[in-house]
Amino acid sequence: IVPAYEVLLDGYLEDPYKHLRKQTGFNPTLPLTWQPNKHISLYGTRVKGFRFGGANTCIPFACQITPYPLVYRSDKLWNNEIGLRTEWFDRTLRADVTAFRIDWTDMQLQQTYRGAFGYRANIGSARSSGYEFSTQMFLPWGFNLLANAAWIDARTTEPYTLSTGSIAAGGADPDEVPAGTRLPSAPEFSSSMALGWVHNLGDWLLGANFSWTRATSTKAQLGETLEIDGYNSFSGGLKLAAPHLPLAPSIDLNAINLTDEFVIQGRTRDDIVKVARPPRTITLGLTLNFGSPQD
Repeated sequence: IVPAYEVLLDGYLEDPYKHLRKQTGFNPTLPLTWQPNKHISLYGTRVKGFRFGGANTCIPFACQITPYPLVYRSDKLWNNEIGLRTEWFDRTLRADVTAFRIDWTDMQLQQTYRGAFGYRANIGSARSSGYEFSTQMFLPWGFNLLANAAWIDARTTEPYTLSTGSIAAGGADPDEVPAGTRLPSAPEFSSSMALGWVHNLGDWLLGANFSWTRATSTKAQLGETLEIDGYNSFSGGLKLAAPHLPLAPSIDLNAINLTDEFVIQGRTRDDIVKVARPPRTITLGLTLNFGSPQD
C-alpha cells in the first residue's frame, strides 16, 4: 500500500510524514537619510529578504509521475531604493517619489499544470525595477485627496524551462521561457486616486468618499500569451456616524465597481478557469457599539 501523498526528492522516496528541511537566512538592512531642512528629506535603503521554501501537493494517486517540482527552494532578494519626501504649504501637501530595483535569486512563482493543479516553482533570477509617485493633499471644506502612480518593469534575467501541461499537446510540454520575459501579475503601469470628505453635523459626522483605480494588462502565467485584463475601477461610499452618542451608531452605504465593468483578473493555462473581478456591488450596513461609550 503506497500512501497518496509521498514526496519524491532527488530520485528517492522519502518518508511521507517525516521530511525535515532546515535553512537559515541573514537579512541586513542598510538605511541612509539626509534632511537638508524640515520639509525635504532624501533617503536610500538596501535591504536583503529571505523567503522559506516548501512542498507542493502532488497530483492525487500519481505522486511518482507528477511532472512539476514537488519541492521548491527558498528564494532571496536585494531591494535597493532611493526616494525624495517633501512637504509643502504648512504640511497640507505631501509629495514623494521613489526609484527602486529588486534583484531576486531562485524566485518562487505560482504556476498551474494543465489548468487545474497549482504549484510553486523556482524560476531562477529575476529583476523588478521602477518608479513610484504618491501625494496627499488636505483641501478646504473638509476634503482630502490621495493619489498614487507606479511604473514597473518586472522580468526574468535567465532562461527557465517549465511544463505547461497543455491539454492540446496531450500532456506535459516543456517550454523554455527566455531571459527578459515579463513576470505575470505585474502590470507595467498602475495608478489610483481617492477623494474623501468629512463634515461635522453636531453630534453626527457625515462623510463621503470616491476612488478610482487603474492598471494595465499583464500576463496570466509565466511564458503564456493569455493576459489578465487592464481595468478602470470606480468605487464610492457615504457614512453617517455619531461616535460620542450611546452605542456609537454608524450607517455605511458603499458601492464597488460602479460602472459594472467585466474584467478577467485571473486565468489558468488553456483557459480552463477564469476569475472575474466582482460585479457592481452595493452594501448598506448599520454598526452599533455595545461596549463602553467613547469619549
